[in-house]
Amino acid sequence: MLTSRKRPMVMQFVGYANSGKTTLIGELISRLQHADPKLRIGVIKHEGGGHGIAIDQPDKDTWKYREKGADFVAITSFSQTAFIEQRPVSLGALVERMRESGADYVFVEGFKQESYPKIVLLRDPRDRELIGQLSNVRAIVSWTPISVDGLPVFAIDDLDRLTAFLLDSQS
Repeated sequence: MLTSRKRPMVMQFVGYANSGKTTLIGELISRLQHADPKLRIGVIKHEGGGHGIAIDQPDKDTWKYREKGADFVAITSFSQTAFIEQRPVSLGALVERMRESGADYVFVEGFKQESYPKIVLLRDPRDRELIGQLSNVRAIVSWTPISVDGLPVFAIDDLDRLTAFLLDSQS
C-alpha cells in the first residue's frame, strides 16, 4: 500500500466512444486489487452527453427527495454509501473527496481537457490525432499495432504490462 507518497495516484483514461475505456478500467481495478488487496481504488466517470445522470431509481426514496428539490441526497447501509449532489462538481474536487476517503488510485474516465496524467485509448489508427489534442499523455493503449515516439504503447489485451506500468508509476 502507498505510505511514502501523497495519495492518490490519478490517471485519466481518454479516447473516443467505444474505445474500451470502461472495460479496461474494470480489468485494471481487478488486477491491481489482486496484486495488493489493500489498495483502495476510486473511479470518476465523466458523462459528456449533456443529458444528466440517473443513479437512483424512480419511485425510490432517494429519487423522490431529488425530485422534490433536495440539493444533496445520501443513502447509507451496512455496506455502502451513495451521495448525490444536484450540481456539477469539478474533477479536482471529486479527486480531493476520494483522497480524503483514502484512495490510493483514482481512475478518471473522460475529462479530456483536464491536466492529470492520461492513458489514451486508440481503437482505430485514424484516432491517433487525439494524442496531439491532449496534455500530459503518459501512455497509449491501442487495438492495432502502432508506435508513438517517446510514449509506451500497450496492446489492448496486454493487461499484465499495463498493470505493471501503473504500479511502477506510483513510486
